Amino acid sequence: MRRLTAINFINQFFWAVIAITLPLYLLQKNINVEEIGLILSLIPLTMVFSRTLLAMVSDVLGTRIFFMMQGVFQALSAGTYAISSIPLHFGIGKTFEGISYSFFWAVDRTAIFRTAKKRGIEAAKMTSVRMVAGGIGFLFGGYIAYLFSFEAVYLFLVLLGLLTFILAAMRHDNEANHDEKIAQTLELDKKHLLFWEAAFVLGFAVVYDSVFLGFLLPVFMDISLNLDYAIIGLGMAIYFAGLGIGSYIAAKVELVEKRLLPFQLLMIPLLALLPYSGGFFIPLLFLVGLGSGIVFAMYEEVVAEITKDDRNLSTSVALLNLPGKIMEFFILASAGFILVLLGNEALFALCALLLLVYIIFTHKILKKLAVA
Repeated sequence: MRRLTAINFINQFFWAVIAITLPLYLLQKNINVEEIGLILSLIPLTMVFSRTLLAMVSDVLGTRIFFMMQGVFQALSAGTYAISSIPLHFGIGKTFEGISYSFFWAVDRTAIFRTAKKRGIEAAKMTSVRMVAGGIGFLFGGYIAYLFSFEAVYLFLVLLGLLTFILAAMRHDNEANHDEKIAQTLELDKKHLLFWEAAFVLGFAVVYDSVFLGFLLPVFMDISLNLDYAIIGLGMAIYFAGLGIGSYIAAKVELVEKRLLPFQLLMIPLLALLPYSGGFFIPLLFLVGLGSGIVFAMYEEVVAEITKDDRNLSTSVALLNLPGKIMEFFILASAGFILVLLGNEALFALCALLLLVYIIFTHKILKKLAVA
């Protein structure tokens, strides 16, 4: 579990550094926000086509080779960013990055669930680890870009990708099922209606996370608040500190949803008010992060409960995330155009609406799972 925790930490650190630096780097390269949204949307598009296929294969071959390949594509994507100058080059880097996440997410929850006694709680604890890693990644990305250059940041990430490869190669793999046939792992006909309902609802949280963190927040702090890169990194790290604390609190109360629901709902108006908050922006951002941490802990609880009787865990988890990735592609590709036409306020309102829909319907799904 220690090597798995380290791989999770590196993956989230890597994601956070890219999430803060790449939109800012693209702005520095005079690429407009509409094109930035289109470039960023290549990750969900790539994962739509690659994650489910890789998950099917992993249910047969095990997880170690997938974590190793994650490291390879992390290094490839970071190296591509370091030498890119036009949208096409950045698009290639985003495709490599999307493939790296496909390898990681195809097997990560499977590896956690098969070593945990209380699957939802352990997944929520791992979420806390990733939140800490993300916060450090935001700080690192912002300060290194501020002190040195974006290229220096990406060259460091190449080394991290190679470290992931080494850690994965050293990890013992007991999740292989060589007697399973790849064609049998989908079992689409056996997925019940509640499974697909949960898959659709979970997608709203996926889209919120991608649009808010991966696009809106760094662009807003750069263009509208005119903050330097180091302060942008600090702001996003503070948000992630809230995420980590929220996930930890949710795990400590053993994901009892009725205790956590009021805190999730409270963050909706706070999120919509962020662009109007002025000098209270950072404290409000922390509170939004706190609520989001609880939201994503409950996300892990739904995934754990809905897949608890499934033999092919990797495939089931991938299918749960498929609707969200499709939604994420279309909305993220449109985000730059929405920002230009309607302003930042419209995107903040959209993020609040996405979370509200997710929270309401997740509450209903958990009630159904409790009596199932």
